[in-house]
Amino acid sequence: MELYKIVRIENGKVYTVYCDKECSEQEWDLDGFTSEGFGRKRVHVPDWVLDLKDNTPSSSSDDFEDAARPLVNWLCANKHPHHVVIVNNTGAELFEGTRSTTHIADYLKD
Repeated sequence: MELYKIVRIENGKVYTVYCDKECSEQEWDLDGFTSEGFGRKRVHVPDWVLDLKDNTPSSSSDDFEDAARPLVNWLCANKHPHHVVIVNNTGAELFEGTRSTTHIADYLKD
């Protein structure tokens, strides 16, 4: 499958570039871009999906550990071992365990 990004649309033309290789812009007629010939097989992929390729953080475990260390340090200095922090893209939540049970695996399905 070839994946390309729409760079601009002007004067009745759609201009694209391939995402996986270097090449010059390709020009397509706007009228049939999604309805004629190969266009019927075109699928829209939002820009944020295409941008993931370039914005994905390094998969290095060192990067992840470096990011986690300040929070772990704060947690150890300010809370007790029954506190847990859940972090997502927009914030963090602090939880305190007040009751627990042993590992219950009776209901797991194979």
